[in-house]
Amino acid sequence: GERKAPWLLPVPIGVFDTIVGGIKWAYDLTGADSVKDAWELGQIGRYYAVEDMLTTEPAEKYGAMSLLEHYKNVAENGQEYDP
Repeated sequence: GERKAPWLLPVPIGVFDTIVGGIKWAYDLTGADSVKDAWELGQIGRYYAVEDMLTTEPAEKYGAMSLLEHYKNVAENGQEYDP
C-alpha cells in the first residue's frame, strides 16, 4: 500500500525534562525499583530525543556497504559474522 508520512508533534525539550524530573521525584520519594526503571528509560529517551543519530557529513561516514546491501547479503548467505 501507499506509505503515509509520519505524524510528528514538536514538543519543547523542557516538557521532556519536566516529565523525567517528575519520575525522578517519585523515585526519590518511593525508592521503588519500577519507578527507577521508568526514570532510567526516561533519561535514555531524552538522550535520543536530543542527540542526532544520523550524520550528513561525508567525512563522518564510513563503510562500503549500504544497509540494503547488508540485508540482501544476510538473506542470501546467512548472518554468520566473519570479518
